[in-house]
Amino acid sequence: MAFVNITDVYTADPGDVWTPKNSFLLHDRFAIVLRIQADGSLVTKKMLFDAVVQIVGPQQDLTQFPWWIIDSNGDVQPSPTRDSTWTNQSFQFTDFAFFVFWNSYFDAIAHVGNAKQGVFFVQGTVNVQGSDLFAASDRFWFKVRA
Repeated sequence: MAFVNITDVYTADPGDVWTPKNSFLLHDRFAIVLRIQADGSLVTKKMLFDAVVQIVGPQQDLTQFPWWIIDSNGDVQPSPTRDSTWTNQSFQFTDFAFFVFWNSYFDAIAHVGNAKQGVFFVQGTVNVQGSDLFAASDRFWFKVRA
Protein backbone atom coordinates (compact mmCIF):
# COMPACT_ATOMS: atom_id res chain seq x y z
CA MET A 1 0.00 0.00 0.00
CA ALA A 2 1.36 3.43 -0.95
CA PHE A 3 2.30 5.83 1.84
CA VAL A 4 3.72 9.27 2.57
CA ASN A 5 5.03 10.41 5.98
CA ILE A 6 6.59 13.53 7.39
CA THR A 7 9.19 12.01 9.68
CA ASP A 8 10.48 15.32 11.00
CA VAL A 9 9.90 19.06 10.83
CA TYR A 10 12.34 21.69 12.05
CA THR A 11 13.91 25.07 11.47
CA ALA A 12 17.45 25.33 10.10
CA ASP A 13 20.04 27.53 8.50
CA PRO A 14 19.44 27.21 4.71
CA GLY A 15 23.16 26.46 4.30
CA ASP A 16 22.72 23.26 6.32
CA VAL A 17 19.14 21.96 6.05
CA TRP A 18 20.14 18.59 7.52
CA THR A 19 20.88 20.10 10.96
CA PRO A 20 17.98 21.42 13.08
CA LYS A 21 18.44 24.84 14.68
CA ASN A 22 16.10 26.14 17.40
CA SER A 23 17.35 29.66 18.09
CA PHE A 24 17.65 32.59 15.69
CA LEU A 25 18.41 36.26 15.68
CA LEU A 26 15.94 38.39 13.72
CA HIS A 27 18.26 38.70 10.70
CA ASP A 28 19.65 35.13 10.65
CA ARG A 29 19.03 33.08 7.52
CA PHE A 30 15.96 30.89 8.13
CA ALA A 31 14.49 27.70 6.67
CA ILE A 32 11.62 25.36 7.48
CA VAL A 33 12.39 21.74 6.65
CA LEU A 34 10.03 18.79 6.16
CA ARG A 35 11.73 15.38 6.13
CA ILE A 36 9.51 13.23 3.91
CA GLN A 37 9.42 9.48 3.31
CA ALA A 38 7.32 8.20 0.43
CA ASP A 39 6.51 4.87 -1.14
CA GLY A 40 8.53 4.12 -4.28
CA SER A 41 5.34 3.90 -6.33
CA LEU A 42 4.85 7.67 -5.91
CA VAL A 43 8.22 8.22 -7.59
CA THR A 44 7.59 5.62 -10.31
CA LYS A 45 4.13 7.02 -11.12
CA LYS A 46 5.52 10.58 -11.14
CA MET A 47 2.96 11.67 -8.56
CA LEU A 48 2.82 15.31 -7.48
CA PHE A 49 2.29 16.78 -4.04
CA ASP A 50 1.35 20.11 -2.53
CA ALA A 51 3.13 21.22 0.65
CA VAL A 52 2.30 23.86 3.23
CA VAL A 53 4.76 25.00 5.88
CA GLN A 54 3.66 27.32 8.67
CA ILE A 55 5.25 29.52 11.27
CA VAL A 56 2.74 29.69 14.11
CA GLY A 57 2.43 32.40 16.75
CA PRO A 58 0.65 30.68 19.63
CA GLN A 59 0.64 33.77 21.85
CA GLN A 60 3.99 32.79 23.33
CA ASP A 61 5.49 35.95 21.90
CA LEU A 62 6.73 38.69 24.17
CA THR A 63 3.73 40.93 23.47
CA GLN A 64 1.28 38.32 24.83
CA PHE A 65 -1.34 38.88 22.13
CA PRO A 66 -2.04 37.23 18.75
CA TRP A 67 -0.11 38.03 15.61
CA TRP A 68 -1.71 40.61 13.34
CA ILE A 69 -1.38 42.16 9.90
CA ILE A 70 -2.72 45.31 8.28
CA ASP A 71 -4.87 44.32 5.31
CA SER A 72 -5.22 46.16 2.00
CA ASN A 73 -8.02 48.31 3.47
CA GLY A 74 -5.76 49.45 6.32
CA ASP A 75 -7.61 47.35 8.90
CA VAL A 76 -5.82 45.27 11.53
CA GLN A 77 -6.60 41.55 11.13
CA PRO A 78 -5.50 38.60 13.27
CA SER A 79 -2.93 36.41 11.52
CA PRO A 80 -2.03 33.41 13.70
CA THR A 81 0.18 31.75 11.05
CA ARG A 82 2.63 32.64 8.32
CA ASP A 83 1.90 30.10 5.56
CA SER A 84 4.03 29.20 2.57
CA THR A 85 2.25 26.99 0.02
CA TRP A 86 4.03 25.05 -2.72
CA THR A 87 2.04 23.18 -5.38
CA ASN A 88 2.86 20.60 -8.05
CA GLN A 89 6.05 19.30 -6.41
CA SER A 90 7.28 15.97 -7.78
CA PHE A 91 8.37 12.92 -5.83
CA GLN A 92 11.92 12.29 -7.02
CA PHE A 93 13.17 10.27 -4.04
CA THR A 94 11.66 8.06 -1.35
CA ASP A 95 13.47 9.79 1.54
CA PHE A 96 14.17 13.51 1.13
CA ALA A 97 14.08 16.97 2.65
CA PHE A 98 11.65 19.55 1.33
CA PHE A 99 12.51 23.03 2.55
CA VAL A 100 11.49 26.65 2.16
CA PHE A 101 13.97 29.38 3.06
CA TRP A 102 14.28 33.12 3.47
CA ASN A 103 17.38 35.30 3.59
CA SER A 104 16.40 36.15 7.17
CA TYR A 105 13.72 35.26 9.68
CA PHE A 106 12.61 38.89 9.38
CA ASP A 107 11.93 38.38 5.65
CA ALA A 108 9.61 35.48 6.50
CA ILE A 109 7.47 37.49 8.93
CA ALA A 110 8.04 41.14 7.92
CA HIS A 111 4.31 41.70 7.26
CA VAL A 112 3.29 40.32 10.68
CA GLY A 113 3.09 43.11 13.24
CA ASN A 114 4.30 41.36 16.38
CA ALA A 115 6.26 38.26 15.37
CA LYS A 116 9.73 39.74 15.66
CA GLN A 117 10.82 37.95 18.82
CA GLY A 118 9.52 35.22 21.08
CA VAL A 119 8.90 31.47 21.12
CA PHE A 120 7.04 30.04 18.12
CA PHE A 121 6.65 26.73 16.27
CA VAL A 122 6.67 25.41 12.72
CA GLN A 123 4.59 22.62 11.22
CA GLY A 124 3.69 21.35 7.78
CA THR A 125 1.49 19.17 5.60
CA VAL A 126 1.91 17.21 2.38
CA ASN A 127 -1.06 16.39 0.14
CA VAL A 128 -0.52 13.86 -2.68
CA GLN A 129 -2.53 15.01 -5.68
CA GLY A 130 -5.08 12.60 -7.15
CA SER A 131 -5.00 10.25 -4.16
CA ASP A 132 -6.19 9.80 -0.59
CA LEU A 133 -2.64 10.18 0.72
CA PHE A 134 -1.54 13.03 2.98
CA ALA A 135 0.74 13.63 5.95
CA ALA A 136 0.88 16.17 8.76
CA SER A 137 3.93 16.92 10.85
CA ASP A 138 4.41 17.37 14.55
CA ARG A 139 5.42 20.80 15.90
CA PHE A 140 8.98 22.07 16.23
CA TRP A 141 9.49 24.90 18.70
CA PHE A 142 12.07 27.65 18.18
CA LYS A 143 13.04 31.01 19.61
CA VAL A 144 13.79 34.35 17.97
CA ARG A 145 15.51 37.18 19.79
CA ALA A 146 16.45 40.69 18.78
